[in-house]
Amino acid sequence: MLDVSFNREVTVKISPEIETRLGEVCVAVKHLDECLNMVGFGEAYRYGPHANFHTYEVVMPDMSLGELVSWLNNFACVEGPELARQEPTGEALVTGRARQFYAMLKPLAARISEIAADPSHRGQQPFLFSVLAHPKVYWAFDELCSRLGSIAR
Repeated sequence: MLDVSFNREVTVKISPEIETRLGEVCVAVKHLDECLNMVGFGEAYRYGPHANFHTYEVVMPDMSLGELVSWLNNFACVEGPELARQEPTGEALVTGRARQFYAMLKPLAARISEIAADPSHRGQQPFLFSVLAHPKVYWAFDELCSRLGSIAR
């Protein structure tokens, strides 16, 4: 934004609360990415047909796990902070977008929670859900949803 009276650039600051919470979501996305790598579900697997949520009839956009992680990373680490700096509605835009992501992920998190709660059925689930129900991945995904929900409130 250009302040004409002084002919200098004015920096719009993000509220400390939104900045902190976006940072927490950014860290949570990176942790999920690390956990997926730890269980052997690297980049090559995340974009294939077996990693597409639409294949498993989940109420999600037609996207793969890799696209979801990339999408969330872009929101939390790049787009969210940029949106929050827009006057006068930037923070409202960030909160609204977080609500949309949270509403999209909540049913998925519930399904993964059901699978994780009963490990005896994990092998009978579609491959993608078995990966997401792995204890490390499940914890990271749950933490991501929790952090995203803190912005959406």
